[in-house]
Amino acid sequence: MAVIKRTCALLMSVAMIICLLPGFSESAFAITDSQGPQVNSITVDKAEVQVGETINFMVHATDESGISEKSGGINGNYLYFQNAEKTKVISVDLKKIDDTTLEGTYTVQASDIDGLYTMSHYGIYDIYGNETVKSSPNCSFFIGDPSSQTKITSSAVSGSRIISENSLVYDQTVDGDLYIAPNASVTMKNVTVKGNIYVLGTLNANSIQATALYAKEVIIGAKVTGNGAVALSGTCSIPSTYVSDKIINEIPMKLNSNLVAIDGKLSISGA
Repeated sequence: MAVIKRTCALLMSVAMIICLLPGFSESAFAITDSQGPQVNSITVDKAEVQVGETINFMVHATDESGISEKSGGINGNYLYFQNAEKTKVISVDLKKIDDTTLEGTYTVQASDIDGLYTMSHYGIYDIYGNETVKSSPNCSFFIGDPSSQTKITSSAVSGSRIISENSLVYDQTVDGDLYIAPNASVTMKNVTVKGNIYVLGTLNANSIQATALYAKEVIIGAKVTGNGAVALSGTCSIPSTYVSDKIINEIPMKLNSNLVAIDGKLSISGA
């Protein structure tokens, strides 16, 4: 017991001497790293997946103190994706592989809604809990059967347009009116229509612009189904909205051949 007391007294004396040394300050041992990690790249190994398939994600990041080992949860590394209608969220926990690499996986479930999923934001932490939270809109993947929907992205369309099949329309400008035909289900994001939108089918839209919207039903937020139904989310600029059972007075038509009457009857084909 005497030996223990003498050892404790000796350690206390050493600590007091250190504290009295010239230039000693508690700040000498303070944490100076107050910045979150620098995220250099985020990659997804598949652009399109279906139920049961697994997507692999890789993040390359650096930090002067080191990347946190924690995966997901509070102060854990993660990626966060949402579909265009913002009705489904997919969270991916990231596991640290080495000093600069994190990886995560996600297996598509039967309950996942078909469509394009874009990264809403990510969170990468260092060992002191400093976090980097940013969005990464260029990181995305598509869930569903690619043959069931027409994907139209990143282009300008001249003149009025008719969409008559299930479609995904992203990052477009339409230089005229837009017509969505009956039984066609359309998902839009970041689309500008320099005219009116007439919805005889279904439209789920996020962050769109148009002069006016004509539909049977318009709601905010939730996903809709059924002819004439529209759901809006994000930041939309539509000065005039008209809700009615009679959506349009005239149906646009393009003839692919000359009109020819046979036995007093006309046969017309077009779109």
